[in-house]
Amino acid sequence: MSYLSIFDIETTGCDVKKDCITEFCVWRVHPFTLAVIEKHRMFVKPPIPIPKRVAELTDITAQEVEDAYSFKVLAPAISLFMESTVWVGHNIKAFDIPILLREFSDNGVPAPKCNGFIDTLHMASTLRGRKFVDDLKLQSLARYFKIIAHAENQKHEAEDDVRINLEVLKHMGAGFFLENGYKIVPLVTTPIAVAQALRPPPVVLPTHNEVKEPGASACKSPLVEAIEKAVVFHDNAHYCGGKTTSGNQCRNRSTKSGLCAKHTA
Repeated sequence: MSYLSIFDIETTGCDVKKDCITEFCVWRVHPFTLAVIEKHRMFVKPPIPIPKRVAELTDITAQEVEDAYSFKVLAPAISLFMESTVWVGHNIKAFDIPILLREFSDNGVPAPKCNGFIDTLHMASTLRGRKFVDDLKLQSLARYFKIIAHAENQKHEAEDDVRINLEVLKHMGAGFFLENGYKIVPLVTTPIAVAQALRPPPVVLPTHNEVKEPGASACKSPLVEAIEKAVVFHDNAHYCGGKTTSGNQCRNRSTKSGLCAKHTA
C-alpha cells in the first residue's frame, strides 16, 4: 500500500469553482503503523481577497499571507510530495480535492497522481450505518473519540485539522477492523455448555469392511491374520506359536524352534 498524504486546506470561501487556497498542510504517514514521517505547512497568497468572515473564522488575514508564495510557486513541491500516495482528509471528495485540482489546472501545473483517497466523512457515514454522532463534522468526531474536550472547539487551522483527522482515522479504522474481524458465536453461559463448545470433535478410526467374493467365505483382514500368525509376547516371555486342539494360541513356553516341547514332539 502507498504512503498516506493526510492533508487539509483553508480557503477564501466554500465555492469550489472560484475560491482559492490560503493555507495548505500535509503529513506523510506510514500506511500500516500510521506513524508520521514528514510534515509540511505553508501559507498561500491567493489571487482574490480574503473575506472578513473567513478571516475571523480561520485567523488568516491578508496581512498573514502578504509575504507568502502564490500557489503557482508552491505547486511543484506539493505535487512532488503527494505524488503516488493515498490522499486522506475530511470531506475531501466534495471540497478539498476539487479545489486542489482546480488550483493545479488554473496555474498550469500537472496535478500529482493519486493512488486513491480516504474520506473520513464518508467513513463516518458508512460505519455499519450507525449514526454515533449528531453530525459528521470533524469537530463532532473529535469530541466523540475524546481527541478534544467536549467543550473545546476546533481551531480551523490546517495543521490542527490534519492532526485531529489522523486520530479520527485511527479510531474509525480500528472500528472497521474489529467489526469486520469478529465472528458471531452462540452464547454459552453454563460450565457444561462451555465444555461442550470447547470439546474437540471425536476421532473416528477407519473400520475394516470384510469383502466377500462370490462362492467364498469372508476374508479376514490383514491385521487379524498377522495377529493370529504372530508369536505372542507377554511379560518378556516367549510363548509357543502352535495351536491347541480347540484352535486357541498355545500358552506353553517355546523352545528355540518357536514351538513348545509338546508341539515339537
